[in-house]
Amino acid sequence: MRFLSKYLRYCILAVPLFTVTASYGQSISSDTLVFTKEEAVEFALRHNKSLIAARTTIEQAQARHRQSGLRSNPELQVGYTTDKTFNNEGEYRFGIGFEQRFPVTNRLRHLKNLAEIEIQLAEAEVFHHEHLITQRVETAILNIAQSLEELRLRESQIRLNKDFANFVESRVNAGEASSIEVNQVKLELFSVNQEIQQLKNRLNEQLGSLKQLLGVEVDTAIEILYQFAMPYEPITLPLITDSVLENHPEYKLKKLLSQVADERISLSLANRWDDLAVGVFFENQRQVDFPIGRQTNNFFGVSFSIPLPLSNNNYGAYEESLAYRKQVELELEALSLETRITTETLKEKAASLYEQIFEYDTGVTRLVEQNLRDMNVAYESGLINLTDLFRSQEQRLRILLFQLTMLHDFEQTLVDWKAAAHLNIDSKAATHPHANPS
Repeated sequence: MRFLSKYLRYCILAVPLFTVTASYGQSISSDTLVFTKEEAVEFALRHNKSLIAARTTIEQAQARHRQSGLRSNPELQVGYTTDKTFNNEGEYRFGIGFEQRFPVTNRLRHLKNLAEIEIQLAEAEVFHHEHLITQRVETAILNIAQSLEELRLRESQIRLNKDFANFVESRVNAGEASSIEVNQVKLELFSVNQEIQQLKNRLNEQLGSLKQLLGVEVDTAIEILYQFAMPYEPITLPLITDSVLENHPEYKLKKLLSQVADERISLSLANRWDDLAVGVFFENQRQVDFPIGRQTNNFFGVSFSIPLPLSNNNYGAYEESLAYRKQVELELEALSLETRITTETLKEKAASLYEQIFEYDTGVTRLVEQNLRDMNVAYESGLINLTDLFRSQEQRLRILLFQLTMLHDFEQTLVDWKAAAHLNIDSKAATHPHANPS
């Protein structure tokens, strides 16, 4: 029993708390991609497939900008008539001319302005997408790290119970224990093994999700370097001020949409008048005039076509644009309120989790470790049975897993807060829209 007690104490003290250095069940090789959380985010911002596709919207907007605001092409007009089919007196008429349409209003300028805003919109949407990818990658890293540490904790319990089973079997052979105790240990081993298998399945799903975010193939080996750190000092999260909101990508999107609404209103007013058509033409005419006979005449002229907004004054489009601007303004107010409430709620959650983690670390976790050591001594002395010892081990595992969950939730809350405030990546450090993955 003394050997068992020493072994249990060694296992309890030797298990590292909440440190992840590699993916489970793999060794680091030259073909393995190794990431810290920051490196994984940077890699994803350059290689994520959906993000690369989203960046093409900027190129599309730039192409539309080059095309917008251009006048329509001039029209070549050619006409020829003859009397050969009927009188056949040699009469004919030939004309050639050009017609160009000119906007009466500043419609083209508004179309150009809209195209410029569309470029900014595309850039803001891509930047917003980068923030979302960052949040998802950081969340994936935290989830994988939690699963890996849960596996380590349960495997430490497996190793402990295996050696314990061997020790109890040796006591059975010596006539100092019953086979019932051996079966209890084996059942405990089976139960923990089932939990480990479920964790492995969950870990494989999490690694698959991370590979998708990173834009790597399914057979790519990935290692992560991550450590859940005890937050020994409170983390101060600032209030979301107007200046922070101004740099918020979604807020920028709404602001830009508000500019789009203003341009649409002006454009709907400008579109009440269609383009003015101006034409110049030359006409050559041969006709038979009695009693003078056949003669040829040449003509040069100018034509104008002025559309009048009588039956269609585009008022419906104007009202629609007004309603759209009102919608954008209301959405901007809603976004501002949502951001402030979400960040403040997450801020309070982070503070609450910090207090809970500190309380567990200074009280419950240390207490359960001491309790397990005392239970080992009591079992060695015959004061408790094997079931009580197992219950103490399970209690320790539950406490450590709960502490791990709180650490994960605390860091996840920080990730969510930065994402909600859109402070998880620096706009200056964000991937350039046209950066080629390398």
